[in-house]
Amino acid sequence: MSEIRLQVVDSQSRFSCGGCTRCCTQPYTVIIEQAKAEELQKHDFSAYPQLAGQTLFTQSKDAPAGYAVLPKQAGTTRCLFLADDGLCIIHKELGADAKPKNCLKYPFHISPTYVDDRVSLDFGCPNVQNPAGRPLAEQGADIVSICPPSKIPVYRDARVDLCPGAQLPHAAFELLMDRCELALTAENGDSIWVRFARILQLLQAVQQKLASAPESISEWIAAEAASLLNQHVAAPQPFASASAAPSPVRMMFAATLLRDVLPADATLNLSLMRRVLLLPKLMSLAKLTGRYESKFLGREIDIDAMLQHPLEPDLDPAATALLQRYYRTRIWQRFIVGTRLSIVAGIHQHIQDLNAILFLARGLAQQQQAPRLTEALVAEGLSRVEFNIANQPRVFDQKSLTWFTGQLDNPALALESLRLMALPVAHSSAAEQLPAAVAAH
Repeated sequence: MSEIRLQVVDSQSRFSCGGCTRCCTQPYTVIIEQAKAEELQKHDFSAYPQLAGQTLFTQSKDAPAGYAVLPKQAGTTRCLFLADDGLCIIHKELGADAKPKNCLKYPFHISPTYVDDRVSLDFGCPNVQNPAGRPLAEQGADIVSICPPSKIPVYRDARVDLCPGAQLPHAAFELLMDRCELALTAENGDSIWVRFARILQLLQAVQQKLASAPESISEWIAAEAASLLNQHVAAPQPFASASAAPSPVRMMFAATLLRDVLPADATLNLSLMRRVLLLPKLMSLAKLTGRYESKFLGREIDIDAMLQHPLEPDLDPAATALLQRYYRTRIWQRFIVGTRLSIVAGIHQHIQDLNAILFLARGLAQQQQAPRLTEALVAEGLSRVEFNIANQPRVFDQKSLTWFTGQLDNPALALESLRLMALPVAHSSAAEQLPAAVAAH
């Protein structure tokens, strides 16, 4: 008899909706099941002048088969069905089940791993970033009704790609991810850059051990990983200028931020011809100099002026704590398993997402003439990345674009990527040692 797949809820996550409507005012395309879209056409919405004479849904070749697209209110990023009172017209008129599936489940984030379905939260939502809501552990029944467990078989004997040509047994993968989670959560005063540098150092050590003694890799990770994370790691220092970063680092960053220069209704599930047409935009952004019209920031930005805006060294502690919570969640979700990426490539992708978060936060800091990257600025950058990049199809998902995944698989290059948006550090980390309780874990 096959093992039953369980749904596991993140015990450290909390959420209660604050009605901010941030999820209803994003530039990306909102898709709705075709049958639900056709029901909208049959309903009388005459009580809502904003819908008078409007096309309630459209067909798009970019939408998946069986789905239509909900329009935006003219000249805005607001969903056509967002009422002036901040409530969903579809929900008010037809009930919650008539809403698009993606709207129903937001901000719950489901990550099927090899052995279970992990449920956590999307950090685009301000009320997820501020963890003062109801614990997810108390919302199990609601979660199951909205996000039923998948029917994927359990694969406890799965082997997980560490990097090309090197695989870990599933048990070793779980141990390694637990150690990476500890690197992100240790209360030692490390910057977010040093935390990722520790993780990359650990991955390189695992890669070397796997090559010399693959049969004992699980035992080695259990015995040695904590002490490796306890070793000194130099804080990654920024390049003299972002445009001086290695070309592969800048190309991967441009691929990560590419949606910021695309029309709101563009997808990255592209034909060969459309990818060729995107290449000039990608190459221009990869220069990390000059100007471009930023969709996420809603204005034209001067990259040189933005990156030269003077900032205090390092992030403020609350901003670092927010990024720790975010990336701890991603590692707990085993989100890497939900992609075609290896463990090294997945961590590298997280680093490039971090670069995008900080790039947008720096743009906001320049606009406000803020002297430091505060929690509020980083939170805004994180929201834009979560809504528009991290949880959307991206260039790295294209099977035909193997150059990008090949670069992501390089841990030495990942260390260079850490430098791209790093801030100068005024002094060394407040503590070079992990707490004894962590080391003994």
